[in-house]
Amino acid sequence: MGGLSIQKKNIQNFLFFLFFLFVNEFFFLADNKLSGFPFVREAFILFLVLLFLKNVFFDGYFIGLREEYFVVLYVFGWILFSALLSFFNHGQPIIYGFLEERRLLLYLVFFPVLYLIVYRNVSFETLGFYLVAGFCLASLVGFLYSFGVLNPRVDLSFKVDGKSYQDVQEMYEGFRGGRFRIATAFLLWVFIYSLLQFRKTGRYFWISISGYCAAYVWIVIQTRTMMATMLIIALVIFRKRLDRVLSIAWLGLPLVLSVVFIYPELILNEYEKLLDLYHDVVEHSGPRTRELTIGIILDEVWRNPLGFGALSLQWKEGFLSIYNDNFYLSDVGIFGVVYRFGLFSIPLIVLYYYVFLGLGFRLLRTDDVLVLTACYVVVFESLDFIFSSSMAMGGSLFGVALAIMVAHKYRLNGNWRLGI
Repeated sequence: MGGLSIQKKNIQNFLFFLFFLFVNEFFFLADNKLSGFPFVREAFILFLVLLFLKNVFFDGYFIGLREEYFVVLYVFGWILFSALLSFFNHGQPIIYGFLEERRLLLYLVFFPVLYLIVYRNVSFETLGFYLVAGFCLASLVGFLYSFGVLNPRVDLSFKVDGKSYQDVQEMYEGFRGGRFRIATAFLLWVFIYSLLQFRKTGRYFWISISGYCAAYVWIVIQTRTMMATMLIIALVIFRKRLDRVLSIAWLGLPLVLSVVFIYPELILNEYEKLLDLYHDVVEHSGPRTRELTIGIILDEVWRNPLGFGALSLQWKEGFLSIYNDNFYLSDVGIFGVVYRFGLFSIPLIVLYYYVFLGLGFRLLRTDDVLVLTACYVVVFESLDFIFSSSMAMGGSLFGVALAIMVAHKYRLNGNWRLGI
């Protein structure tokens, strides 16, 4: 019996790890992440939908919390309303509207994570371990792709808003050469979690994880807003212990110098790449692609305040046939929501921020590291309303964060209505 129990535990641990690998979008294929497998994202979304239906209608796990109703109405209401608006404004068939908004279904990850905590008694420490382990494995693969140890999928043939595969490959050239957006979903989460663990325990293992995350952003992800956000978060977390930050930097100096001595060419190349990113911001003249997109959105919404929905690339090449091949709703954060829903976006945005920011701010004084991490992630991602596309694309991250915050909130209140 003891052997069977151990075997069952090992299988459960493996399934947890595999689940959080999927949550980290490890196996997903995208135009800026040519390392996954076709249709795996869609298969995972289908799995989440079926698991949601099973948990609610067959297992009776639906607790009846306000946040549960919010997620259901938010996800399915968004998808249906967007599909209808794109049909009435552009004539796009409803099924293509559903297809375009399918990533919103990743918010349904909220339910299995919540029910793991409530019904399976999975601890926050266990969840934190698997989230960090899943990110570390996925990001290690990202480093291997960035350094050329592994090669992107050359057997693929697809188009991305009118761009061919060769055009997509060019995104990895130039001053952002080696850029590879794998394991981005929980990068900020693991960075914050490791900083908070270090602040609590003082173990240098955790600060090494934070440094690993920072190096990953610099070398692989190469996103300037993420670099700035991580710096601000580190200053906020250690705002009362800046002396400790300086001591850590001093202790890490020999390690940095040893890496420079052993791999000088690598460090110089990455430093030059960082300077290029900086000069691109400072010396760039004229409107940027994101600014042009926001301008188009404001003009269109002024013309039609009721919104337009979202177009799928699979139907008449999407927005390419109307605007240009750089028109991405996911690039402009909250403005993408405004384009979809026009005036109807106002109550949606207010409700979204009330649920996530309200809960995040209320729980910021908690001592639990994982819950506090969820709060920091939600607050900083929500406040970054121009660049962050969390309302439409951040389902896996925000679904997990909301589940953890809700579980903690109702445990504190002793207010579980489990019905078991």
